[in-house]
Amino acid sequence: MRIKSLALIVALGGLSGVVSAQNALVASFVAAGVAVVVLLTALVRSDFSFTYVSAFTSRELPLAYKFTALWGGQEGSLLLWLLVLTGAASVALALNRRLVREVLPWTVAIVGGVALFFAFLLVFIASPFDTQVAPADGAGMNPSLQNPYMIAHPPMLYLGYVGLTIPFAFAMAALASRRVDERWIVVTRRWTLAAWTFLGFGIQDPIPTWGNMLAASQQFMFDRPWLPLVPGLPIVLCSLAFNYIGDGLRDALDPRLKL
Repeated sequence: MRIKSLALIVALGGLSGVVSAQNALVASFVAAGVAVVVLLTALVRSDFSFTYVSAFTSRELPLAYKFTALWGGQEGSLLLWLLVLTGAASVALALNRRLVREVLPWTVAIVGGVALFFAFLLVFIASPFDTQVAPADGAGMNPSLQNPYMIAHPPMLYLGYVGLTIPFAFAMAALASRRVDERWIVVTRRWTLAAWTFLGFGIQDPIPTWGNMLAASQQFMFDRPWLPLVPGLPIVLCSLAFNYIGDGLRDALDPRLKL
């Protein structure tokens, strides 16, 4: 609720509201960090009074997989997501504080709104801190999650997905503020590249994407030329759709085009 209130202050355009909202995001990152430490401690100590610990660990589970149990279930994954989101947002806003405060104050409100959504899920829908009468042992981790790849795979994906929230927030702030010049693109370029890099490490190959289907169909281009059309046509249509949507938003929100 505090982030939501501060977002309203930002919308009213007060500089002090922007600063307070940034401080609230930092405080949210610290609070999420404390929550992660508490949950990790419960996982390592096999405190089965927590429903989450009982559902995803057991006494015989190796220590390394007790750590990875943090993102082994939905509740823990949401908590890790919130931690990464608030941390990345705090760093991005701190590095670009002048641009955010003077040109794109909506950035703080948009990032805060995304963080508020995940906090709402954790508090009211999927809390990892629900308690119960402690059983003698836990249910244990799914065997498919007990492999070294799963130690790095989910965090890489979270860093990638959450990292793309930063350019999204700056892009939406630029549209809301009608500051559709190249400054927000310059600021978010490295964040976008970093997010795509983490996704590249986190997504296991091969994945049946349109791009992979198009690459696989190249060997049949002369024998069965209609095969590349199946993935190629959706790629072209999606690219055109995004271009038209972008042009429409630019024409609607850029005041310079209305002169």
